[in-house]
Amino acid sequence: MRLKALLYLLITAILATSLLTSGCTLPRASPASTGTPDPGSPADTGIPEISDMSLVETALESKPVFIEFGAPWCGWCDLEKPVLEDLSAEYPGIAFYSVNVDESRSLADDFYIKGIPAMYLIVKKNPDGSYQYIDMAGKTNSDRLKSMIRGYRTYDQLKPLMDAAVAAR
Repeated sequence: MRLKALLYLLITAILATSLLTSGCTLPRASPASTGTPDPGSPADTGIPEISDMSLVETALESKPVFIEFGAPWCGWCDLEKPVLEDLSAEYPGIAFYSVNVDESRSLADDFYIKGIPAMYLIVKKNPDGSYQYIDMAGKTNSDRLKSMIRGYRTYDQLKPLMDAAVAAR
């Protein structure tokens, strides 16, 4: 009986540790605002942070839009920032935006965000109000969920998608 309890305790400790270190999928409280941007927050980058679709709608009139969903506490999101900054400099014909999921939960919910980083590359708005996306295969797709770019992506993984978005426009 004692061995069984010890084994149960060990398994519980392993599971708790793995959940705490598994990445940026657990919701966490955002730190209280101090009036200055946190180091590593989207305000530190050249990529504007949005909380609704108004800027996206305006940009889509003339070019594709790339949206990155993340949070200041997400380590993978911090790793993604330089990649996105490089891509935004190389692709001025694509509008780049970021969404802080802690502050814009309804927008994150609209895009089915359950883990971060997550990204979308929107090519255009269809006449029926839906969007045309570029999926991970570089193909156009109207299915929002299937078009999500999940997890950390390198420059070399995202560059072909940018090329596909420009070509599809």
